[in-house]
Amino acid sequence: MVDSNTIMSGQQWVDIFDDQIVLVDSKEKNVLVIDRQTGIIRTDAYKGNSKDDQSIEIQGLYGIIDVIETKYLILITKSLFVGQILSKKMYQIQKVDFLPVKLPPKGKSAPKKKLGPQSKLNYVFQRDKDYIHMLKSLFAKSFFYFSYDYDLTQSLNKLLENGFDRSQMRSEYFFNEALLHSIIALNVKNWVLPVISGVIEESHGLLKNKEYDLLVISRREKSRSGMRFISRGLDQNGNASNFAETEQIFIINEYVEARVFSFTQIRGSIPLDWHQKPNLQWEPPVLLRTEREKNVELARKHLDHLAKNYSQIVLISLIDKKKNQKIIGEELTYAINRIQNPKIQYIWFDFHHECRKGKYQNLSKLVDCIGETMNNIGYSEYVIQKNKGDQVSTIKQQKGTYRTNCMDCLDRTNVVQSVLSRLVLQKFLTDIGAFDAASKNATEVFRRFDGQLEDQFRSQWTRNANVLSLLYTGTGALKTDFTQTGKRTKKGALEDGKRSLTRYVLNNFYDGHNQNAIDFLLGKIKPREVNFSPKINKFIFALILMIVIPLVVYEANNLFVGRIVTQNPEVPVWKQGLLSLIFIGLSMFSLISFIFSKDTRFIQKPVIND
Repeated sequence: MVDSNTIMSGQQWVDIFDDQIVLVDSKEKNVLVIDRQTGIIRTDAYKGNSKDDQSIEIQGLYGIIDVIETKYLILITKSLFVGQILSKKMYQIQKVDFLPVKLPPKGKSAPKKKLGPQSKLNYVFQRDKDYIHMLKSLFAKSFFYFSYDYDLTQSLNKLLENGFDRSQMRSEYFFNEALLHSIIALNVKNWVLPVISGVIEESHGLLKNKEYDLLVISRREKSRSGMRFISRGLDQNGNASNFAETEQIFIINEYVEARVFSFTQIRGSIPLDWHQKPNLQWEPPVLLRTEREKNVELARKHLDHLAKNYSQIVLISLIDKKKNQKIIGEELTYAINRIQNPKIQYIWFDFHHECRKGKYQNLSKLVDCIGETMNNIGYSEYVIQKNKGDQVSTIKQQKGTYRTNCMDCLDRTNVVQSVLSRLVLQKFLTDIGAFDAASKNATEVFRRFDGQLEDQFRSQWTRNANVLSLLYTGTGALKTDFTQTGKRTKKGALEDGKRSLTRYVLNNFYDGHNQNAIDFLLGKIKPREVNFSPKINKFIFALILMIVIPLVVYEANNLFVGRIVTQNPEVPVWKQGLLSLIFIGLSMFSLISFIFSKDTRFIQKPVIND
């Protein structure tokens, strides 16, 4: 990857004065001016302001966020060039800096003097420090992307159909929209930089002596963005938690034309009003929050919206047909049967049962269920004539999509989405004569691509799985050994166990704080209205109890058993051991029971706890 500073040097910068902050774009006629006393933003004529060593060079404005003491500009100051689509470059945010609108404390200086960046950039007022730290922890994950000339909120097939019209950007994926409202109102397009949260992976290679680009782009929907057990199901507007659109792109580049393949899928929480709040149990109980008929209407609202955007929908549910998951699965089945929408095909495929003991080849049963539908939905294909001013010809259009879910919409979901993407991409390559399906087992779900394309495909989908999982659970995905190698391994199983334990700790003791950070960045909660800054990590309380109390119990056991032995010196050793075991066991049972009975004291809860 390339440091974008070497590509975009000198285009945008910030000049800081005592009375105002000026944002300059060297390609535009107007500058943005922010009054440091009132916070009012206005445009002014560009007067040829020259950049000097006191200016702060930036790569974009993420937004303006209101804390307690003042507002802060979130400036993108470092990014990585991660690839391009049809010569349109994409970047990953690597570093942001915070610039307070209110003038920080200072010594004597001349009025309207231009200030240097060193002492003023990233100055944070004392009352704002905890909140800015929350935001920095989110940006440190580096899963935010932007482009100056490519609208990442739209899929490639939509952009090719509308001529790359950026005015049609999709608000649901415009992650920083709330922090740019004051800028959008001024109609200064050069400072409105849509950022998505998700994944962008790009690879290059040769196939049949033709150069190709392979990409996976996942964009996360913002209305119900959050953490695993805190954000589940639908809200009252039919928006699903952990909703994301994933797009597989394959471009064959030739001298006079480019042939473009695009295939889009979606994932989202089970489309009902339900929750599964953390309560220190390994698998918290599933609770339906509303009556059955109300859930039918919410599911209808959600699916109608999807049908409007994507036309035909294949709804694939991968949850178990037992215990908690069976309860919600039966409720979803009832809702789909009541809705009776001809555009919706519903399949409940018990992934864990069908693929038990590593029999992932049984996913062919799922493929068989949707075989005819896959042919109908197809994929999008375009030819771009480079010698005719990049004229776009539509060959095929995708006529629907697949909405996949498991409980978390992560591990099982990613395996199935990668299988569907593999099959559809191979169909495209077969259609254009770049993949010889006849020489391979046509019934094999996991037919390998030729050459390096196989490794690139697996690597991209493994990365996609890990990033989306990290953003929702705090760890990488499970079952990625299969996505990476095509089979389950002992090492992969051990890694899954480690990640599951980590998820347990994060989901119970950290995710309330993480959810607040996300909602704060999305403009849903404001520090001036509610105090949500954590003062102590509650996991420490539980950890202290789990470490200190056993030591106390151990010492108490020594005294207890020692007294008995002193009074009865003929007590056999095995009886002493049994007494110790009983005493320690009862003590630990009491400790664990106490912690679980007081789970609300240990679990961090977010401000918006819907």
